[in-house]
Amino acid sequence: MQQSYWSLFFISLFGILFSLVVGVWVAVLLVKKSWGKARCIISLIASIAFMFFCLFAFIPCIQDYSLIKENSYLEDDALMVEFTYVRDDLDGNGQRNYAKPKFYIENKNEYIVLNVKDVEIGKKYRIRYYPHTKICEILYCID
Repeated sequence: MQQSYWSLFFISLFGILFSLVVGVWVAVLLVKKSWGKARCIISLIASIAFMFFCLFAFIPCIQDYSLIKENSYLEDDALMVEFTYVRDDLDGNGQRNYAKPKFYIENKNEYIVLNVKDVEIGKKYRIRYYPHTKICEILYCID
């Protein structure tokens, strides 16, 4: 779980720094007029869009940083109620892909969508998770 957190943290941080460097480089080329205005503007917009994409992944990492720093996590019993993402397989074989399960945490009387695999609707699980990044680990099935 911590490895997934640190991977997300460093990839998003690297993406932010990379897009800033590319943005500054493109801005310098735009000022020098050595690359063409249209190319520079399109590249600058793409760099800014990529930076915001990485920033939206980095903000939850910062919010969960205090848990990581203390080497802790949230642990609860949760009932899996539904999948929030269902997509038909594009191979045409009739299979469906289910993802992003929604759990009901009885202690807190709240629902949370987490990133975890191999769960079934209607079963109760003991889970460990980080609330903002939605990184989760199933400890065992209670039912």
